[in-house]
Amino acid sequence: MEKIQKGYSFIASIGIVINYSIGVGVFGLPFSFYSGGLPLSMILTSIMLLLTLITSMYTIEAMTRTCKRKTNSDELDQEIYDFTLISGMWHSKQGKILTSVLIIIVNYCYLWGYVATGSNTLMTMYWLFKNQPQMCDTQTWNSQCNLSYYICVIVFMILTVPLAYVNLAQQGFLQLFMALYRIIMFSILLITITIQLFYGPVQLGNHKIDTAWTNEWKWGNFGILFTHISVAFSLQSCLPDALQPVGNKKQVGLVTIIGSLISGIIYILVGALCASVFTASSTNPVTINYEYYTGRNGGFGIGNPTVIGYIIRYAILIFPIVNILNEYPLVCYTLATNISSTLPKSYGGKWRKYAIVSCAVFPPFVLACLVGSVKTIASLTGIVAFILSYVFPCAFVLASRRISVARNGIEALKNRFYSWYSTTTTVVIVFVICSILSIISTTFVLYNVFKSLV
Repeated sequence: MEKIQKGYSFIASIGIVINYSIGVGVFGLPFSFYSGGLPLSMILTSIMLLLTLITSMYTIEAMTRTCKRKTNSDELDQEIYDFTLISGMWHSKQGKILTSVLIIIVNYCYLWGYVATGSNTLMTMYWLFKNQPQMCDTQTWNSQCNLSYYICVIVFMILTVPLAYVNLAQQGFLQLFMALYRIIMFSILLITITIQLFYGPVQLGNHKIDTAWTNEWKWGNFGILFTHISVAFSLQSCLPDALQPVGNKKQVGLVTIIGSLISGIIYILVGALCASVFTASSTNPVTINYEYYTGRNGGFGIGNPTVIGYIIRYAILIFPIVNILNEYPLVCYTLATNISSTLPKSYGGKWRKYAIVSCAVFPPFVLACLVGSVKTIASLTGIVAFILSYVFPCAFVLASRRISVARNGIEALKNRFYSWYSTTTTVVIVFVICSILSIISTTFVLYNVFKSLV
């Protein structure tokens, strides 16, 4: 894939990390928070934020060690030191193939979730315009709901596909603008939710108000909670692509930490506040709840929407769509890069770039036609995403250190990203914790799937 020649400024670099971090996963957090109960949700989210910061720095260390071995310098250049290249440098050929397969699977799942979220949002807006906002709120859809959903998939494809063929190098201003747009829209969402919280929780549709969730530990839904949080936080496999455009490569660590912290704070606020207002009415994505926003009696009161109510209602409803229109090309770029690295260089000839991008762009729309449940997609994505984004960086660091020390002596153990949180003992502990969490979450998800089938 093409390299990005023009470096981003420090602020724009933080913006692109935020843009990579905040996909549609954040909109599923209120549903997962309610499903898991507030105490368990806050603890698990805090743990996940800490693990994200640590394993992101492990990823950067593995990138610099790979650069050192390839160029004899640990100063990152314009090369994309992605997971496939890192695993190929420090692990066996089988390890590189496994990494490539997992990256391709998880990025297809991300794109699948984007299409399902965007299409469901468009469908909600369509029935809202038809003055039938609850037409497809039930789990069992009629033929009209199915038809409207498939039409919305086609419309969303028309909106999204052309953007995937735009060179990321031409999106510096767009990435900064989208980061500011996200901050503004999340501010509006959080302000309206906070105002409603002073008025009390709301009952939407046929759902009940359930304030008991703030004191409940719903361990039976641990798998749902964990996988949704994992989808929201999983940045590491995309981090090499996100950091490639950074103008001053010495700032990649600080850029990653600031971007991840901002994203984590937004996740906690959106998850906790929205779940407190909507309780059992929480949907995935939560923005769909804004079809009931009127601007009266706290925001979700009964009556016709005010002028401000109309503006906020549709601004929030289209938020995930605009978000995805920016996010889709970024993930397509990462996916296409990994597909390119697994295919022979002779594949595609002069049309290679467009053929590979097309392989990344179109399959998610087919998957969304087969399964459009965002909750199901998030559960499947979360398992693979966690293994790839949290377990693999630990393995990369341990392998790169072992080989570096064997080749160059004990002085090669440390580099400028080596710190107290990245001693070999700490890396092993983090690796074990992440492995145990992935096993537990997989067990809970499979249990819930089996339970739903019985």
